[in-house]
Amino acid sequence: MIRFRQFTNIVLSILLVSQAQAEQVIPADQLDYFETHVRPNLVKYCYECHSVEAGESRGGLYLDTREGMRAGGSTGPIFDDERWEYSLFVDAITWNDPDFEMPPKQKMPDEVIAVLTEWVKMGAPDPREREVFEVEDSHIDIEAGKQHWSYQKPVRPAGKSIDAIVSGMQKEQGLTRVGAADAMTLLRRVTFDITGLPPTPPEVTAFAKAFQKDRAAAVSEKLKQLLASDHYGERWGRHWLDVVRYGESSGTLNIVYPYAWRFRNYVIDSFNEDKPYDQLITEHLAGDLLPAETDQERQKNLIATGFLAVGPKKQNEKNREVFRMNLIDEQIDTVTRGFMATSVACARCHDHKFDPIPTTDYYAMAGIFRSTETLWGTVAGNQNHRTTELLELPIPDTHISSADEKALYAQKLADFEKAKEIFSAGKRNVRPDEGFDSKAHVRAKQKFMRLRDELKFINPDGTSKTFGMGAGEGHMENCEVLVSGDINKPAQEVDRGFLQVLSFQDMPTIPSDQSGRLQLAEWITSTNNPLTARVMVNRIWMHLTGTPIVETMDNFGTTGLPPGNQALLDFLAIRFMENGWSVKELVREIVLSDTYQLASTYDEGNYARDPANNTYWRATPRQLDAESLRDQMLLVSGMLDRTRPEGSMAQTAGDSRLGEGRRGDSTAQFNTALFEGRSLYLPILRDELPDELGLFDFPNPQGTIGQRAVTNVAPQSLHLMNSELVQRQARAMAEVLERNFDSPGDQVRNAFLLSYSRPASAAEISRGLQFLREFDPGDAPKIEPTAPVATQGKGKGGKGKAGKAGKGKGKGKGRGMSSTEEQPTAPSALEPEKPMTENQTKLAAFCQALMMSAEFRTIH
Repeated sequence: MIRFRQFTNIVLSILLVSQAQAEQVIPADQLDYFETHVRPNLVKYCYECHSVEAGESRGGLYLDTREGMRAGGSTGPIFDDERWEYSLFVDAITWNDPDFEMPPKQKMPDEVIAVLTEWVKMGAPDPREREVFEVEDSHIDIEAGKQHWSYQKPVRPAGKSIDAIVSGMQKEQGLTRVGAADAMTLLRRVTFDITGLPPTPPEVTAFAKAFQKDRAAAVSEKLKQLLASDHYGERWGRHWLDVVRYGESSGTLNIVYPYAWRFRNYVIDSFNEDKPYDQLITEHLAGDLLPAETDQERQKNLIATGFLAVGPKKQNEKNREVFRMNLIDEQIDTVTRGFMATSVACARCHDHKFDPIPTTDYYAMAGIFRSTETLWGTVAGNQNHRTTELLELPIPDTHISSADEKALYAQKLADFEKAKEIFSAGKRNVRPDEGFDSKAHVRAKQKFMRLRDELKFINPDGTSKTFGMGAGEGHMENCEVLVSGDINKPAQEVDRGFLQVLSFQDMPTIPSDQSGRLQLAEWITSTNNPLTARVMVNRIWMHLTGTPIVETMDNFGTTGLPPGNQALLDFLAIRFMENGWSVKELVREIVLSDTYQLASTYDEGNYARDPANNTYWRATPRQLDAESLRDQMLLVSGMLDRTRPEGSMAQTAGDSRLGEGRRGDSTAQFNTALFEGRSLYLPILRDELPDELGLFDFPNPQGTIGQRAVTNVAPQSLHLMNSELVQRQARAMAEVLERNFDSPGDQVRNAFLLSYSRPASAAEISRGLQFLREFDPGDAPKIEPTAPVATQGKGKGGKGKAGKAGKGKGKGKGRGMSSTEEQPTAPSALEPEKPMTENQTKLAAFCQALMMSAEFRTIH
């Protein structure tokens, strides 16, 4: 592989194609015609807006080289190789197409048009070659770079367990770990960590009894139950969606991805079934290339490649090549930082300034994705210049079309035929009559294109076809090194391949007729790759303890921080691979360790030596993330719908620009305060996140996020005080308490149990009762009676509530608080709300105060 030297030492050598070489390809008379008549007019009339020298490429079109003219612009090729007279170039210079009148301000003289038209009829012979650059080898010392800790294989440490390794480090630093956590603290911690939900009162009671009898058995049995829950996949799938920058719109123009939810559900299912991590990566990168015995397996594999398609895109980019290389860069960045915590994208314009990654290594990987066809869909229009087809999936969605849907399809089809007729009347090379309305023609063309795109997604019976986002094999080609990342400065071609610093024996080789995605997955998931397992176990450890072993989660390079305990990191990585890359098994091993089960007790001596708790002498108190906070509110209020929707709220915006979809919906109509499903299923629209996520440190889905920011700021408190979501949940919780418990004392006592997963102290009960006596209902927020909405999409098995219960009152009886139910339930989600009584108003205010508290937002 050719190596690239530091950018400051690049030597550019311009290779000009001689006139004699050009004459060997182009007949002399045609060459003379071009130089005498064509080139001067292109320079005079076209170069100002379409040349590298002028720095302009209107519509993404360069007309100063043969390659540029052959590539075309944002609307596609400008030449028709079979019928040259019908070329878009001819339409533009003759002003036959109202959409493409070039030059736009004044038509060229007839004699110039005649010259250029004649040239096109010749086949557009063109001797112009773009400048080609060549670069010298890099001065990066790859072998020296391999000495960095992260580029060497994990070494099995002397300690044979998590606790042995951790306690050894604590002894070295003179630290003594604190005692173990009590039953209720540990239950709340592990339940949130595994499912993202708090334990219910019956679970707290049952676990406390089992814990008192046999601590180890109680924890082991509860962990087994939690890992078997479907909510495990929702919790850990969401962690993974942060890493793979999951979003349901493109950002910038914010074109909606109406089928992104399929990838989301695939991720959840993969974690629930404990799919081996190496297999997950392989499916993400090359699921379409894997064998499948059934349509169900084939569909999952195809949907898995949505990983390559769901990233952000600047779809108003007119230059196709610029867009293409930006897409490839985004894919390289997500793959290398997400799977290997390595910032390869920094080598796009020059050798990596810190890590041993030459630019040629970047373009070796770029060739893999350049040979890949990424399919994200979306409908053209509204400045959306970059659209693709979608993956048509083998299994149809279960849906019975209504008469309205069939009628809508028939109407769209009729409109399409009528727009098509008007548009055809003024199509290319047809001289319009004097009465021709060019504006009407343009409008008809726009409607024709929109309806054409919409009809591609609809079956004749009115149902939507089954599509997904994903990737497949494209045109196999290596990538040229682009000097400074500039598409107009191509240097030598680089064979498709991988990073030299991570080379090892038996490296996979890429066949010439394959993109290399399958081999890329094989290289990343090899047990000889020193990064992949380490990076994932660091992510898992951080989610369970709050403190990563390597603090720079997405950067294991030379500018990242070294591991706080490399022996622990290597131990976990080796165990992870030896256990078949099972995430559940690693989670189980960590949770069952004494290190995980410590109390969060403060110790002054330990704190003086290790204030950051890098040696894990205690459990680190953690703030709930946005989804867990919202889900907890819904659960304690009895309103949580545990059913997974099959679709997404984002679908209602159509597949065009946000607010301008074919259904006319906008994000303003997404009243997420009325959505009762888990927060994982809220619409994840870039730059349009719901407040209950965006205000509480939800990651920006523009790129890989291994560790979320944690803040405690005023807008969060204001949201908890004033949002419709919180007020509705407080009211519903109050109704549950009032319906199940007669006395204010019992109501306060059980409010604490619901909110904090622990009994209230005597002092807390006293203060709670004082609040209820003294609170003025006139100070409470006014909640307008509203019937909440059902979960978007189609759920499985109904609403997912805890089920019906009796209406009796008293401790342990009635709806929502019996020992046989999983969670409390409020009145039916379809029942309209009634105005609150004075007592309900007071109790709702008390419940909201609990939801606003620090303890409600914290895991100890």
